[in-house]
Order: sequence, then structure tokens, then C-alpha cells
Amino acid sequence: MSTTSTLRLNAADDTIKSVTIFKSSKAEVVRQFSLNLKAGQTKVEISGLSESIDTQSVRVSGLEQARLYDVVCTIGGGKDMSYVPDSPSEIIRLLQVKKHALESEKRVREHEADLLMNYAKTLSGEHVLPNQMNTFLESFVERGRKNIKDIAELDEKIIALGRQIERETEKGIAKKCSVQGEVIIILGTDNPSVVDLKLTYVVGNVSWTPTYELHAKAENGKPLHCGAPLSCTGLPEHR
Repeated sequence: MSTTSTLRLNAADDTIKSVTIFKSSKAEVVRQFSLNLKAGQTKVEISGLSESIDTQSVRVSGLEQARLYDVVCTIGGGKDMSYVPDSPSEIIRLLQVKKHALESEKRVREHEADLLMNYAKTLSGEHVLPNQMNTFLESFVERGRKNIKDIAELDEKIIALGRQIERETEKGIAKKCSVQGEVIIILGTDNPSVVDLKLTYVVGNVSWTPTYELHAKAENGKPLHCGAPLSCTGLPEHR
């Protein structure tokens, strides 16, 4: 009876074999893992991969005599992270709901002001006595001031929510570079063996900026050195 063993690997513990960055803000990453396989089936769990991984792009090679039965790539443990209460997308959704409600209330207030103004334009001396006109004007001014104040308060709340949404959006972009990607591979072999498994996948949200080092000599013969490191974002798990 064949048995199934499990190997748990963290991508951060192994170096990258190669990275190819494309103009489309994507990159192909190749990792290599040395595995000691027992006879029978082996479940290989590789965690610590970028959350920006394309789950449909994962390829496995370099198995030699081992057989590949299945490959599954998930993000966030296979859960839909957009429905987690403290996830950036859910926080932004709730903020947008509040913002839309305030914008709707503002439109109602503005419509109320238009109705009041249009009604005032219909009044004339033929329909309203002088003392009634004075009472109406006082009420009109008081209602108008309250309406203006309410709309101004709504504007402030809408602006505050808009800024909060921007901040949460920036946090969401930063969290896209977190390491919640995981690949599960099922292998089989008839005899114990060592294989150099090669894992290839594509990640998104990648950018890079090349910098260069300058070496020169001054007139006194002393060397001058000026440089800066290579800047690369979007591949947080890479070393």
C-alpha cells in the first residue's frame, strides 16, 4: 500500500534561478527546489509566494523519473480575500457605500433648495399679504441658511471619505506585494530519489528602474566611485 508524505517549503528560504521582466508590468520567475522524495506519493507545499502570482501560469519541470499528478495554485489559502472584513477591498467597498449615501443626500438637499427657490418665484403681491410676505421671507432665509449649512457639512464628509478611500487604495496596492501565494504539487515515484524541481510562474504589478555605477579617476589619480542600487518592486518574496 503506497503512502503519501508531505514536504513543506517556504519560497523565501530558496534563491531564485531567474527573473524575466516584461514591458507589460509582468515578470516570469523560475525557482528551483531540491527534493528528497520517498517511494509513493509526495505532497509538496510551497508557500511564501507573491500574492500577485497568476494562478493559471504555474508550470513544474525537472522531475526526471518522478511523475506529476496535480498542481494547484491558490492565494490567501484558497479564500476569497475580498470578502474578509479587514481586507482593503471590503473596507473600500464600505467607504464607497457611505460616500454614495452622502452624495445622494446632497442631491436631495440641492433639489430641496431648487424647489424652495422656484416656489418663491411664483409668489406675488396678488396672492400674499405684506405681513405674510415678511413671515415667508424670514422662513425662506432661515431655511436657505440651514440648507446651505447642511450641504457644506455633507461636502466635508464626502471629501473626508474620498481621502480615506485613497489611503485605503494605496494600502491595498502595497498589500498586493504580500506573500500569500501557495502552490501544492502532487508527485509520485516508484523508488526514493532526489529531484531538482523547477517551478515557473508569472507575477503582475512589477516595475523596475535601472541605475548605474560610475568609476573614474581624478587628476590626482585617486579613484572616484559613484553608484546606487537597482530598484525593483512587485516581487516581495524574491531574494
